[in-house]
Amino acid sequence: MFLSRDSLLNSSASWVERYKKVHKNLVKRTRKLKIANHEVANQIAERKQVEKALRQAEQKYRNIFENAVEGIFQTTPDGRYIACNPALAQIYGYESPEQLLISLTDIGRQLYVEPHRRYEFIKQLHSRDCVAEFESQVYRQDGRIIWISENARVVRDDDGTVLYYEGFVTDITKRKATEAALLQSEAQLKIKAQHLELALHQLQQTQSQLMHNDKMANLGQLVAGIAHEINNPVNFVCGNLIPATQYTEDLLNLLKLYAKHYP
Repeated sequence: MFLSRDSLLNSSASWVERYKKVHKNLVKRTRKLKIANHEVANQIAERKQVEKALRQAEQKYRNIFENAVEGIFQTTPDGRYIACNPALAQIYGYESPEQLLISLTDIGRQLYVEPHRRYEFIKQLHSRDCVAEFESQVYRQDGRIIWISENARVVRDDDGTVLYYEGFVTDITKRKATEAALLQSEAQLKIKAQHLELALHQLQQTQSQLMHNDKMANLGQLVAGIAHEINNPVNFVCGNLIPATQYTEDLLNLLKLYAKHYP
């Protein structure tokens, strides 16, 4: 069976049309694929940038976490440490954060000198979602008691359920010792002031008594002087009374003789 020329031409034309359609679709798909590849490449580049930024942020946070002077912690509501930094381990007397995480499994009972402080800590956190300068006495690993100040907040999930607490711890033992010394010094100064006030009162009383005694002494001297002035004329009169009497008698006798001879 032989195909005619027209049939061959028609068949060739049909194949050409199919090829064109296939080629057109292929070009279109290739173009879409290139666009998709470009978008994927952009997404990959963006993702790499985000991952790099996250790594840098994580490293920055890790450096802050590891090198901070304050103790940094994360704890569960039931009183276990999830994470802590070297500064917190040092404050509590542990060789490493890992040792602290293993050793402290009940914060309220093992850490706080007064266990109810943990309850107060959680109560304030749940009522305000944060606490500031929460001061307590705690035990170090060696049994020594120190003072700490805590600043913390509650971390919740989207449903509001508490996940953990996180915050900072500062050792304020030296500050508390200074405050106690100042209070003791103030108490001693108050006692000294009271003693000085009492001494001043006694001095004023003594001064008043001395002034009274001085007035009495001056009055005595005045009376003695007056008495002396009075006593001098009296003594003069008493001492010359007999001679004056004799003189008077002689004068009277002389007058009698004069009257007798010269009547």
